[in-house]
Amino acid sequence: LRQPWVAGAASLTGLCVRSGRVLRCDDAETDPRVNRAVARVAGVRSMLVAPLHDRRRIVGVLKVTAAPPHAFDDEDERVIQLIAGMAGAALAHAEAFAAMRAARDAAEEANRLKSQFLSTISHELRTPLNAIVGYAHLLLDGMGGPLTPAQTEDIGHIAGGAARLRTLIDDVLDLSRIEAGRVELALGEVD
Repeated sequence: LRQPWVAGAASLTGLCVRSGRVLRCDDAETDPRVNRAVARVAGVRSMLVAPLHDRRRIVGVLKVTAAPPHAFDDEDERVIQLIAGMAGAALAHAEAFAAMRAARDAAEEANRLKSQFLSTISHELRTPLNAIVGYAHLLLDGMGGPLTPAQTEDIGHIAGGAARLRTLIDDVLDLSRIEAGRVELALGEVD
């Protein structure tokens, strides 16, 4: 059994969970810890019940049954205890692996959302930046009338700052494309 169980405190399973040790029933017909009616329907007279431990707690039980009474001995108890120990360790490893997989999936999703955010924000910043650069060049070209040397210098600083900002945004956008695997390389010879 590997699930939250409802075992009576006096049942063999419940006592195994509470004690944390292997329990043996030699004859279900005479053992008060066993539900005789259920054992009869199942055709069971002998049982071994071993706790499955992970590192911190009991996570289930391993129950072995047999039709004849007195079917199990001390050696069988040692074997089921060994098997239960290995099964408990395997369950702990499986749970740790599942937790690692969930953490990896969450990290990949966070990375995907980050890349999507960077791509979106980069595109959103480019639109007003293009307007700033465009109007700065129009002013520098004299479209708004003659400029004083101080105005020309100030607008030049605006255009230069906007160009540096556009380069940064393009770099962020390129990085998000690279991370998303959406970059195509055009290979060719250069001088």
